[in-house]
Amino acid sequence: MAEREANVLANETELKDLRTRVANFPKELDAAVTNTNKTVCEMLKREFKFETELSAKQNEGELKRKDQTIATLQSKIKNIGTSLKELSAKASIAETTSRDIAIKAIDSARKVHIIEKSRHKQEND
Repeated sequence: MAEREANVLANETELKDLRTRVANFPKELDAAVTNTNKTVCEMLKREFKFETELSAKQNEGELKRKDQTIATLQSKIKNIGTSLKELSAKASIAETTSRDIAIKAIDSARKVHIIEKSRHKQEND
């Protein structure tokens, strides 16, 4: 009988504990849900921040690369402009030189022709 009373007492104690746990379960569940929500929110915020920073760094890298490309192309344009001026000046000089050579050739051809006519006249006289 004492054993039975001990078993009943143990069962009653277990029943009280279970009832207490059942009564506290909504609070524990709410606390667990709140804690999980907080953890998930922090994780999502961290992930969002990481992705935002990564995207910003990628954009910054692309902008730097494009700025560098622009600077390189501007430098090439400047060099081409300088080369164009130099080539234009050389072409102008070459045109002037070739004109002078042509004029000298024409003048010397006239002189030869005049000299030949003069010689021819002198020989006939």
